[in-house]
Amino acid sequence: MDYCKYHPIEAATYHCTDCSIYTCDSCINDGKNQRYEGGRCFTCGEELDCQGARNTAIPFWRRLPESFRYPLDSNAIILIIAISIVSAIVISLPFGFILAVAVEGAFIKYCFTCLNDTSDGNFNVPKIERAYKGAISIALMMIGLVICAFSIVFLIEKLINPAIANFVAVLMVISTPAVVIVYAITDDLKTAVNPISILRLMLNVGLSYGLLLGFILLMVGSVNVINQFIGENISFLSGVIQSMVTNYYLVVLFHMMGYMIFQYQAELGFSARVDSDVLREKRNDIDVLKSRIDVTIKEGDYEEVALIFEKAIKNFPKEKYFFEQYFQFLMAVDLKQKQSEWMKDFIPKYFDFLIKNNLQNKMPTSYKFVINKNKEYQFNSAELKLKVAKACFKKGEARLVAHILKDLHKQHPKFDGLSEAYLLMADALDTLPKMKQKADKYRQFSKVLNK
Repeated sequence: MDYCKYHPIEAATYHCTDCSIYTCDSCINDGKNQRYEGGRCFTCGEELDCQGARNTAIPFWRRLPESFRYPLDSNAIILIIAISIVSAIVISLPFGFILAVAVEGAFIKYCFTCLNDTSDGNFNVPKIERAYKGAISIALMMIGLVICAFSIVFLIEKLINPAIANFVAVLMVISTPAVVIVYAITDDLKTAVNPISILRLMLNVGLSYGLLLGFILLMVGSVNVINQFIGENISFLSGVIQSMVTNYYLVVLFHMMGYMIFQYQAELGFSARVDSDVLREKRNDIDVLKSRIDVTIKEGDYEEVALIFEKAIKNFPKEKYFFEQYFQFLMAVDLKQKQSEWMKDFIPKYFDFLIKNNLQNKMPTSYKFVINKNKEYQFNSAELKLKVAKACFKKGEARLVAHILKDLHKQHPKFDGLSEAYLLMADALDTLPKMKQKADKYRQFSKVLNK
């Protein structure tokens, strides 16, 4: 089993042959602007190979409860009951056996639809009307195969040897699921009955095929038990019940065979995904950018990450996620020569974003991170300094207020809010020990500036 390079506990759903890496659904470029139906690699930009469900499918024997609940849907139940009643009725008519076979053949058409849907990753029971759109060639083919099989066994028994006939009959029973599965994959009868194709499928599936045969035997045995329990006294009711049980098991069996194709799709040259709107729907640009950032961080290309964040903030100026994550990223990494450049450009934008979104309560903590990262950092805007200082004062961070407003008149001599700023500075210093005289000086300076 292969796992995503960037999420080691997630099963891989895509493979990049150029980079020789496996990824999961969240680590691919599958934006709505992509023309390619699948996804592209964030690193090299090449199209990815879908792994289908080879790494995510649960073994069919571990989902037996789901398989046996599968026919318990109104569509399947209605059809099972209807077919069973009709079969019990027509069997008593002239040529009743032929009519009953024809009715069951029609039901096989529905079972094949269940198989095909399951193999494509759609685990919902198909609607009756959808199953009978188009030709009924599958039903006729299955009837023909059954007749041919019985005819071959009968001829071998009469013309050659009964023991050989029994041996051939056993081989046919064992091969029947493989014939159905191969036909479902190839849609070609010649390939389906080809012994080489049948043997190849059995070898590829391995022990699971034996387990499937075991379940078939259990199903057949349970039908016989029901037959013995009911007896032959109430023939019509007995026929309906037996037919209902048999048809129920047929739906379960074809669903299991479809899931076997789904589970072993890589070995069988088939590709399918779980039928889910969440998985199939292409993501919007924001979600794709989030994934690209995550992948690029894990690749260690931090300068590229900064460029992606800059692009994201430019294109989505109202998206809180990019502002928060970019700030945390800059505080966590060392971009060496470009660190101060990125901070100088982004930090004011970040604090402006906090103000616009009424998130001033986050300013004191954020400013602490900034000065811990760069003790010399200063906002270029006097207006922004005052706004951040007010937020810090409100949170009781007097030392931060003093740090922000220190020498404000020297740095911004023409700032109209100097008087207000130094009055705030004085109030902050009042809360600090041994700063009373300094606070009074700032108040006096504030009065002078007001004149």
